[in-house]
Amino acid sequence: MADTTSTTTLSSTYTSLINYQIQLESKPLTRLEDQKTQLETQRAVYADLKIKLEALRASAKALLSTDPFYSLKEGKSVSITPGDTDKTVASASVSSSAVAGSYSLSNIVLAKNHKVRSDVQEYTDQDLSMSGTFYIGGAATRSASQNITGVSSFGTDAVEGGQTALSTDTYYVEMRKSGETWQFRMVDSSGNAVSIKNGESYSSDWQAVSAGTTYSTGRGMTIDFGSDTSKYVASTKGSGAAAVKYDADNTTATMQKAVESFSTGTTIETGQQELGSGNYYVETRQNTSGEWQFRLVDSEGNAVKTKIAEDTYSSNWQSIPTGGGTYDTGRGLTISFGSDSSQYVAATKATGATSVSYAAKGAEIEVTSDMSLVDIADAINNATYGSGNEVTATIINKQLIISADNTGSTHSIVASGSVLEDLGILSGSSYKNEMQTASDASFTVEGMTVTRSKNTGLTDVIAGVTLNLASDAEGQTATINIKADSSASRTAINSFISGFNALQTYLTSKLSVTKNADETYTRGALSGDTSLSSLRYSLLSMFTKYDATGGLYKSMTELGITAIDSTTIGVTDETKLTEALASHYSEVTDLFDRVMSNVNTTLSKYSGTKAYVDQMISSNEDQSENVSDQIDTWNTRLEQRKAYLTKQYVEVQAQMTLLSYQQQTNSSWISSLSIYS
Repeated sequence: MADTTSTTTLSSTYTSLINYQIQLESKPLTRLEDQKTQLETQRAVYADLKIKLEALRASAKALLSTDPFYSLKEGKSVSITPGDTDKTVASASVSSSAVAGSYSLSNIVLAKNHKVRSDVQEYTDQDLSMSGTFYIGGAATRSASQNITGVSSFGTDAVEGGQTALSTDTYYVEMRKSGETWQFRMVDSSGNAVSIKNGESYSSDWQAVSAGTTYSTGRGMTIDFGSDTSKYVASTKGSGAAAVKYDADNTTATMQKAVESFSTGTTIETGQQELGSGNYYVETRQNTSGEWQFRLVDSEGNAVKTKIAEDTYSSNWQSIPTGGGTYDTGRGLTISFGSDSSQYVAATKATGATSVSYAAKGAEIEVTSDMSLVDIADAINNATYGSGNEVTATIINKQLIISADNTGSTHSIVASGSVLEDLGILSGSSYKNEMQTASDASFTVEGMTVTRSKNTGLTDVIAGVTLNLASDAEGQTATINIKADSSASRTAINSFISGFNALQTYLTSKLSVTKNADETYTRGALSGDTSLSSLRYSLLSMFTKYDATGGLYKSMTELGITAIDSTTIGVTDETKLTEALASHYSEVTDLFDRVMSNVNTTLSKYSGTKAYVDQMISSNEDQSENVSDQIDTWNTRLEQRKAYLTKQYVEVQAQMTLLSYQQQTNSSWISSLSIYS
């Protein structure tokens, strides 16, 4: 007899009976699986909600004046109206710090770059049979010469009869030029002129300076003036005057400064560009920890990249070496600081920084007899120059033309070498064929004459405006118009409103309970979450609330921003908002600070780390894990139940099969008996 216990021998009838039974017993498992699906859907909604809450919170923070990314700024726009409509005179960009108004622009003379040329050569691509070395873009030898206010040092002497000794204080020697004569006077720490010896009398008035002379104040202090008047600069207490700390009791007079001297570095460090020729300023300050720091700036006040550590260069502030000493920029200039930090003073380019005139070495060009004019031009173009000293060589009509890359009188080409004389570029120390001299831009703004070394990127002419003179601006006129522009603020406000409404619409959808036609209900994934329902109306109320203690504006409604329906907001009065931003910017800022602070505080309870939504996600994950465990238990139980039923029905089927066999056997036996009857 065949093995009747195999599950594969079950008939379809018994299999159907087992499946039906398991189906009946699986209803709790189905409910658990539905619950798990619901939890997973809910968790996804909470995660999506968190993103929307955080986005709205970011938009709200951007409307707080204390935020680094504050976007509700008093905007400005700029336009330029040329006197000749067929000409493009200038372009400009503007920041919020610009002052609204109209500014006339006239008498424009563009800055020009320096251009020189050689004599006409017989060939451009054949050997010139010239040899030697020349320098271009520099002075062949680096040099650094300190610019001084005029005062080289201070000393002490006796108080003259009938005079009162100077009080212990910090004094400043102010200087000016009257015609061709340099003059000075002394002021105290409050800026008051001090009476000192003037010839045989005493006066607080300006008096003439004789270069290289020591002047006695007659009141306990002497002033030594340098002999090189070319280094003198006009100065006041607030802008560059030499300062001295005078101690009447101990009779000492010490010049207050950080920088003692400048010199040239030995080499330009690998990968670095030499400083360009020009004037540089060493600005100094004391940080919050009391540490003295410095940085180098150029003649226009731009910070210059210098060495701060091994193979590290930066234009940021850096510490002055402890105890003074020499600091090497790695780019051709060294700075020596005094050892007595008590004499250091905070200084900027505009207020007392020590300055230096630096001459770059320039590019060294080696010419051999087999080089052509083209080869020399290539050597010039491929050379490395100090920043701002760059030149470009071209060949036109068999002439070598060398042009400074930068405009302005401070960017004249400096060159030397016999080869340049042979080419006809130099005649002795002068240029033989000068095509264009280096010159500054000059123009008049509102009747005031302005000069700059370049034509574009002019940030210091009109406050908050970057001005760019066009190539055909020479001799033209224009009007620069600056006006209030709230477009950036409106963009930020609209961004917030959009995010606000998106959140509210999302919450409404996910919290909804809808009755269907068949009397059943469709529930949103977050239905029943009373905390989120409260959030919807709490947020809306902030835009309808009237704050009697507020300033000019006591509610958002007064700005034209109010509720559109039971959950969303919008700008319902464009004119109100536009006029408020234009005329009462600070008051609008105050209102937004109050409202957005409340919005941010409220949202932080829901979207912050471990805040409400995070807690709900965590709780959901715990529930989901628990349900998964129950599902696993039920699956195991049902598998065991199915195995049990299968075993039972296999036995039943085997018994039924046996019974059928017996019936067939009995039937055959009975039939056989009938034969003998």
